[in-house]
Amino acid sequence: MRNKILSLSLAMLTLTAAIASASEFDGLYAGIDAGSNKSKATGLSDKSSGYAGLTGGYNRDMQGYLLGLNVFYDDHSSSYTRQDDGVDIKLGLPMNQWLPYAKLGVALTDPGTRAHAGLGVEYKLNDSWSVNGEWTTDKKTDNGIDYRNNNIVVGLNYYYEGHRKAAALAAAAAAREAAAKEAAAREAAAREAAAKEAAAKDEAAREAAAKEAAAKDEAAQQAAAREAWKTSIIEKPVRLEGANFASGSSKLLAGASAKLDEVVNAATQFPDIQLEVSGYTDNVGNARKNVKLSQDRADAVKAYLVGKGVAAGRISTRGYGADNPIADNKTADGRAKNRRVEVKYTIKEEKKERVQ
Repeated sequence: MRNKILSLSLAMLTLTAAIASASEFDGLYAGIDAGSNKSKATGLSDKSSGYAGLTGGYNRDMQGYLLGLNVFYDDHSSSYTRQDDGVDIKLGLPMNQWLPYAKLGVALTDPGTRAHAGLGVEYKLNDSWSVNGEWTTDKKTDNGIDYRNNNIVVGLNYYYEGHRKAAALAAAAAAREAAAKEAAAREAAAREAAAKEAAAKDEAAREAAAKEAAAKDEAAQQAAAREAWKTSIIEKPVRLEGANFASGSSKLLAGASAKLDEVVNAATQFPDIQLEVSGYTDNVGNARKNVKLSQDRADAVKAYLVGKGVAAGRISTRGYGADNPIADNKTADGRAKNRRVEVKYTIKEEKKERVQ
């Protein structure tokens, strides 16, 4: 009978050990204890003695309480029942490092199998070691004699899962520390990258602003230069003197193209400019013929400009003959200056107001 119960206990321990544990007192353990035994038997004097024992078992956390299987051996050989060995079901209430518990099972010794029970409390020193104190009792009647043992013991227990838990906790702590360092490094790298990106954006923005300011300044300078040029050409007409035409003719000579190309360029640059082409002669000859010759020469200049792309509608022509001399017709040099074509730049009134 005893062998069957011990075999069943070992089988239960093996099965329970296969289940993962989750609290301070979970797992397989073994221990030694020392205590005081008081043995009683009907009609006989009580016996008291000290003794040592062995214990072991497996505990499993059950969501707030602990269920375990405990085997024991008590070497109180001077008692009426001599040595005790047996197995108990253990029920405890884990409270961090403390475990109050109760036990109920059987003791397997002479005079036969007896009911066994106990109360105790256990304290976990660290992941692997604990101490406990407990009171146990057993009782059986055999051949009219009542046998009873009361034991008070203290014990030291070793939990085999403790080193694994400690290693797992250390590994987890190391992993957390490594992860924290890695996260901090990533965060620092991200901050550095963000700072560099922000600095690059700021620098790019400053460069863009500087380029924009420079472009605006250059555009303003160009606009001012254009306006100055426009003002200067409006105030100073282009003058083609008689040497630019064949004698007594309206045919333009090759030398006239340089000045007329300046007019074409100005007309292209400023589309709002109108061109007034005026032809003049000296006072020699028939006045009517001089007016016609001056008109023909003004028309010849217009034809040149139109041929270079200036819209005909922007050009007006008129021949004034000997009117409006700019030099003395009594001298050859003065008459040469009076034989001329002038191109004046004008702006319509509404456009002139917008320019100003």
